Amino acid sequence: MDNYNEKLKDLIVLFSKVVYKFNKLQEVPFSFDENEKLYLAEIHIIQAIGRKEEETVTGLSSSFGITKGAISQIVGKLTQKGYLIKKRNPTNGKVVFLSLSEKGLITFQKHEILHDQTDKELSEFLGVLSDDEILLFKRVFQGIEGYIDTTITSINRTK
Repeated sequence: MDNYNEKLKDLIVLFSKVVYKFNKLQEVPFSFDENEKLYLAEIHIIQAIGRKEEETVTGLSSSFGITKGAISQIVGKLTQKGYLIKKRNPTNGKVVFLSLSEKGLITFQKHEILHDQTDKELSEFLGVLSDDEILLFKRVFQGIEGYIDTTITSINRTK
């Protein structure tokens, strides 16, 4: 049993390292043109809006699982930088639709090309997995996501 527990501890440490490195990646700015750098959170907002004709802060908040306030801050920066266009819903003035400007569309297209390349590389790496192994990974990640959601909820209740 001790060997099993050690293996679990090693797995948790490895997972923590991966999460830490992914978080560090969030801090690295990317450049899709010579003049401006964007962070991953900004790029993913551009991507989400680019994949949907009209998006709202509420829709993005729901998709990303983060607060409307956090999304609004990113949207504000992207609008100020000229990547997004805000347009009020003519039938409900409280709703603001977000779409990409020409600059945003170019960045979205460049990001999609980059994603195609990196997704291909990762798919080749993961291509050795069987269907059952892929389902196992999916189940594990869903379980971890649920654990993290529960932890966040618990922490928020104690504030």
